[in-house]
Amino acid sequence: MKKLLLIMYLSGIVSVISYSQIYLSLCDSTGPVANNEMKTFRGAPTVGEIGSYIFVANSSDTALSVKVKRVEISVLDSTSNYFCWGLCYGDTISESPIAVTIPPHDTNKVDFTAHYAPNGHIGISTIRYVFFDEDNRSDSVCFVVLYNTTPIGIEDQKPVKNLVRVYPNPAEKMANFEYSIGTYSESSLVIRNLLGSAVKTIKLTTGEGRFSLNTNELNDGIYFYSLIVNGETKISRKLIIKH
Repeated sequence: MKKLLLIMYLSGIVSVISYSQIYLSLCDSTGPVANNEMKTFRGAPTVGEIGSYIFVANSSDTALSVKVKRVEISVLDSTSNYFCWGLCYGDTISESPIAVTIPPHDTNKVDFTAHYAPNGHIGISTIRYVFFDEDNRSDSVCFVVLYNTTPIGIEDQKPVKNLVRVYPNPAEKMANFEYSIGTYSESSLVIRNLLGSAVKTIKLTTGEGRFSLNTNELNDGIYFYSLIVNGETKISRKLIIKH
């Protein structure tokens, strides 16, 4: 009887250890990202949005249903932020209500981005993003983003109403852009990959219009498109390409 109880006890310990194992990890386009590592994303105070991203890896032999929780550590007043995890959620949502399934031994590179609007404010806002297994919250990993908005030279702090819309997003073969920027002498739309390299630059010659981008020459993945007006980034948002 004692041997049986001992076996059951040891089996329970093994089960708990196995269940508590951490299978989730993070990385970006440059390599692995340590748990709770800080990453800085910069932008001008007048930029429409600053985007951040991360890849989420599942090292287990089974698929995991993963959710995201946003924790505002220190956020400047009158700024706003939100995140996307499969779907994009409003700034009042701190935990994704829907999980994203990551297959075994796979890395999700397209579903997470976070967005921060400084709304003209200078300083640093700090936000932690926690990824966890819906069925085992102890299997979790996180990273911390410092959104650093500092002025670049002398800038016009007045808000400018700019609009860029892209569809479909995700884009398969073509991405259609519509823009309205008022009357500016120098403006362009720049598309960058996750390394920050510009892969496309389109000069905008009118205050509003529409153009189509052939995405066949771009690889699958996350890109950011930015509206540049008189040398200043006004809007920066995510574009997903899935062929």
